[in-house]
Amino acid sequence: MPIPGENESVEKTIVREDHSEMKKIILAIACVFLLGCAADQNRQPTSEGITFETGKSRKIVMHTIIKVVDDEGYSVGSTNKKQGIIVCKPRKMLDGVLTEKTEGKSWNMQTKASTLNHRIQFSANVSRDGIVKLKTLVMATGAAHSIDNDKSEKLARYYEKKIKKALR
Repeated sequence: MPIPGENESVEKTIVREDHSEMKKIILAIACVFLLGCAADQNRQPTSEGITFETGKSRKIVMHTIIKVVDDEGYSVGSTNKKQGIIVCKPRKMLDGVLTEKTEGKSWNMQTKASTLNHRIQFSANVSRDGIVKLKTLVMATGAAHSIDNDKSEKLARYYEKKIKKALR
């Protein structure tokens, strides 16, 4: 025969355990959400980049890319000849100069917009058979995580043309 009040005590214990489990689940979901938001804020700028074939060897293509970026005002930060990697130090580029390269429009130094700087990052990866994965990132000065993907791709296409022309 059950002791009076015993069933009630068992039911309260079960309810407390269920409530405790629910708190743990909600806490776990909240942690995952908050960590996801924090990780999103630390994400590095990315852009797909472009890929093109050259029909030349890695050595010739890398040498040509280094010459082109040097002529364009970049400083090569690092290279890995075995893996075909070229990474340039970021440089600043006037908005007018960038517009000329990406849009083909000449620029007037007297317009205020033409004097704004953009931070440009350039890197290339050349395969053994001369296929180039070229990546440029165009960022507004002072906005480290603000990438203009359209200008980044257009600038990469500009450099693709210069590299292909230099390889002829």
